[in-house]
Amino acid sequence: MRSPIYWHPLLYRLTLRALYGDALSARFDAVLPLIAAAGGDSLLDVCAGDGAIRHRLPAGMRYVPLDGNLSFVEALRDAGLPAVWLDVRSDPLPRADVVLMMGSLYHFVPEQRWIVEKLRAAAKKRLIIVEPHVNWSAKGGVLGKIAQWASDPGIERSHLGRLGQDDLQALVDTTHPTAVQRLEREWVIVWD
Repeated sequence: MRSPIYWHPLLYRLTLRALYGDALSARFDAVLPLIAAAGGDSLLDVCAGDGAIRHRLPAGMRYVPLDGNLSFVEALRDAGLPAVWLDVRSDPLPRADVVLMMGSLYHFVPEQRWIVEKLRAAAKKRLIIVEPHVNWSAKGGVLGKIAQWASDPGIERSHLGRLGQDDLQALVDTTHPTAVQRLEREWVIVWD
């Protein structure tokens, strides 16, 4: 069942701000130079949520947000963006110079390696994945159960698990990225 967090983009943004605090800005600060360094003019934001990164992109960057949550896609379309509604697992992905996925790879466990390869195929120049390794839902107990429920996007076959540091290291070991940056709460992984 879809959590209230995913009912509306504003609820989503407020929840992310409450959970991440300043680490949310650190995420953008780590990703934006990587997008610019790729040298492309198009960005496919996979599992874009509310599309917040669009406000920080360089002028002239063609931004295409993609999400499986129709509420988010409709809000992005209402904002004049060419948002795409699809299932990353089963639908073909549009191509872009840079493909970005932030904080959403866990939705695809245990198929995360296959999803990375699919995203790499869609990236003309660079794939950037940002994935947390510190998560409330992994803590167990009542708080962990509540966090797991609250992070359910209501998308069929979306996994409610998380990727820890060992999982992310295994992904790095088997997919051979160009660069890995380990932030306090998450990893930034780049494939060229």
